[in-house]
Amino acid sequence: MVVAEPAKAPKRSRVRFVARWANECWQLDDTGWELADGHEVKILNVLDDHSRLAVASSALETVTGAATLAVFAAAAAIVGWPARFLSDNAAAFRHVLATALAAIGIGAGHSRPYHPQTNGKVERFHQTQKRWLAKQPRATTLEELQAQLDLFRLIYNHHRPHRSLGRQRPADVWNAAPKTGPADRALGTPSRIYTGIVNGGCFRLGKKWRITIGASYDDQRALAVVTGTACHVFVDGRLARELTLNPDRIDQPLHDRPGRPTTVREAPRHA
Repeated sequence: MVVAEPAKAPKRSRVRFVARWANECWQLDDTGWELADGHEVKILNVLDDHSRLAVASSALETVTGAATLAVFAAAAAIVGWPARFLSDNAAAFRHVLATALAAIGIGAGHSRPYHPQTNGKVERFHQTQKRWLAKQPRATTLEELQAQLDLFRLIYNHHRPHRSLGRQRPADVWNAAPKTGPADRALGTPSRIYTGIVNGGCFRLGKKWRITIGASYDDQRALAVVTGTACHVFVDGRLARELTLNPDRIDQPLHDRPGRPTTVREAPRHA
């Protein structure tokens, strides 16, 4: 009884957004999965919008802002940082991750509530991934599930022709595409990622640097992103300290001189 009127369809409904460059935009989202004993866990997937390259696929107990930042940073250390990311409105993405990445020049976009089509590429990736997982022996632990995810990502990126890419493989498209990234850093500048526990108010970056961030962070897990001499230290997914590393010294104190910082009263007055 309904008469179709195509002329009234929104013009933008026929337009599919695709980023022009690799690393222009990453889509990310999590999806649920059950282990062999019925225990529900999460899979966090991150996809390059232009090439459909699966830059990360991680099995997690829960998806927190800190865990998401760690997955995101580990992927960026390999393929470079994106200019921005796109996600739904989950608090871990919209607040913790977006705020953390803004500190290193990465923008954030979020889909409208109840509108998953905005994040459609990674949603579609979930389906393909789960169909493949359903044909494998059900993993009994997070480690077993992660091994399956690593294998699927290898197949998806390097061996499986993608219908939306004209039967090309995502890795081939990504390699051939021009790259972009955050506007405040040179392309091709790699980042190094360090993780560990804060002890004595300090966080060690291997044997090279010891960064003071304060005793209030003791016994907490920290993540540091080092690009050149620029360093950002995050604790629980939140920026704890931003600094320029001094390559000539191991200790990176909070203040330029020993002891407490200069107060307003102690500061020299100008004549």
